[in-house]
Amino acid sequence: MKESGFFTALAKYFIFISCAVWASNTFAYLKISYDSNDLIWQSEELRFGDDDLAYYGDFFINETINFKVDITIPEFSDPGSTHLIFDDVVRNISTSTIFGAPLVTKSRFEIIPDVPLYASWRLTFDVVDNAPLANGTASGGLFTAEGGIEVTPDGFVAGGGSANFAYYWDNWIYKRQQMEWILNTDVQFVGEGKIAIEKVSVAEPFLTELFLIGMAALIFSRRPFKLKKLN
Repeated sequence: MKESGFFTALAKYFIFISCAVWASNTFAYLKISYDSNDLIWQSEELRFGDDDLAYYGDFFINETINFKVDITIPEFSDPGSTHLIFDDVVRNISTSTIFGAPLVTKSRFEIIPDVPLYASWRLTFDVVDNAPLANGTASGGLFTAEGGIEVTPDGFVAGGGSANFAYYWDNWIYKRQQMEWILNTDVQFVGEGKIAIEKVSVAEPFLTELFLIGMAALIFSRRPFKLKKLN
């Protein structure tokens, strides 16, 4: 009975070690860095409060804005085979102007197949200003960019393409002489941008470490049998 108990424990921890070794493979994800050029003012529309009246403005005509975004998505092999959609992918964002504290509330990265080993990519995200607001002011916008991606023997080759940012700034106060207006602004910025793709491998625990853990478990599993023998 004692030998049977020992071999039962041995079999149990052998299974444990086998499962641990099986799970010790590395896995990888893709880190994507997006960088836009300075996006240029394209058009602007002003609205007075809740009025339907609107006209073209130029308050932001001399402004530019660029975006730097870090994205992570699961690894894929052939971007030209399946339409891939990854949500909530933005891990970090910085901007040059306009936003005091940009915060991404929703994001998506798509791989749109074209031909084998080649596809188009599209990045979209909603961003708001997380800085303290005053007088009901709110600002944010929708960013959209796209380009191409190709798989080569050396890895991914990603190109750049168009970028568009639809920005809004609501309930801001414009004063001129003795007059004051509460305005809502919708601004279009356009330009270009590009991505760089890096494969990141994450190593699991080493086989030696797993073996030592298993051996320690076996030693402790034998202790109750030794105590019974002494008694």
